Amino acid sequence: SMFIGILLIRASWNVVREAMHVLLEGVPEGIDIKKVKNEILKISKIKNVDDIHIWAISSHFAAMSCHIIIEDCSLGESIKIVKEVKENLNNKFNIQHATIETELIDCPPETLSD
Repeated sequence: SMFIGILLIRASWNVVREAMHVLLEGVPEGIDIKKVKNEILKISKIKNVDDIHIWAISSHFAAMSCHIIIEDCSLGESIKIVKEVKENLNNKFNIQHATIETELIDCPPETLSD
């Protein structure tokens, strides 16, 4: 019975580890935040990317949020830029859900005030 117990613990270890990673909102395995940022910066009219957060929602579903600083353009153009970023994230990094804020200037990090 001890042998069977050890086999069960060993077999379940990967499931427990993966569940903890998802619950702690860790960056999914195989995704490098620097590579994601560099890929976003390749898109024309994007000057900078900040406040990037990538986390696993499940073992096969990743999400991301970030701010992109873009050149001055129309609302329609900014929507096209965001759509292109989302498509690239899905195709190259398998990030299925992205929330992207557009900004025209770099903003200081948000701080809570009293």
